[in-house]
Amino acid sequence: MPKTKWTQWTVPLTNEPGTMAKITKTLATAKVNITAFTSDGAGDVAWFRFLTETDTNVRPTLEEAGYQVFETPAIEVELPNRPGELSRLAKILGDKGINIQTTYATACCCCDCGHIVLTVDQTEKAWPLLAKLCSNGKAKTPVCA
Repeated sequence: MPKTKWTQWTVPLTNEPGTMAKITKTLATAKVNITAFTSDGAGDVAWFRFLTETDTNVRPTLEEAGYQVFETPAIEVELPNRPGELSRLAKILGDKGINIQTTYATACCCCDCGHIVLTVDQTEKAWPLLAKLCSNGKAKTPVCA
């Protein structure tokens, strides 16, 4: 069941517009490719967690830009896309006293595009922007089909 061992990078951010753009620009400029990510915010603080293809210049790039950086081992698993699989995984770990700290995932829908699920504070404003972004503006909704 385990597929890949990763390093999860966690960076606390100010929870305000533009902070994700700034950190991802910093990483992109350093040629760091983000392969998976999640973010969440509460009050004034947001947490940006991500995986990368290589770990070599993540920490120095972010620390040089003034970010605080935390590293945590992460495990990628592949599960069948059917009801109960997440519950099965959580029970296996929980029964052994293992606490799940963070998770992020998407199910494959037999296409070659990545899927990102996000929440925003202005859904109506974001919808047309995402629709334009997806498929170079050809999609009718933000979901790539």
